[in-house]
Amino acid sequence: KLTAESDIPEHAFSDYLSQAAGPFDVLLASGSLHYWEGPIASFLDALSRRPAHVIVNRSPVHPTRPTFVTVQQRPTFAVPCMVRNRDSLIAEFAACGYDLVDRWAAPELSMTFTLFPGLSMQSYSGFYFRKRA
Repeated sequence: KLTAESDIPEHAFSDYLSQAAGPFDVLLASGSLHYWEGPIASFLDALSRRPAHVIVNRSPVHPTRPTFVTVQQRPTFAVPCMVRNRDSLIAEFAACGYDLVDRWAAPELSMTFTLFPGLSMQSYSGFYFRKRA
């Protein structure tokens, strides 16, 4: 229980990895990891220090298909995005020293491919990874 204003942990928010001043304990990548083109190791290496906890939320992750790139279209924009394979994503974090603690569906978001229904996802995904001691 927090009893005084001084007990509130410091926090900061940033739209760019290069602005993420460390050290920090928790990284929340919500609705953003699928715009990172490189491997997870390069994502974590872009930070000043790898955090103890990483939460990835609202990310299109396919349970069975290999990782692929697509175009995410909305009425006012179109951007490339990476749809990672679920097991590959977990393995990449494991190779960087993180264990999967939990995962969940983010059913408010989905991705449909009319011409390639096997690539469609009924929901986006979320993951909580904890750095090994």
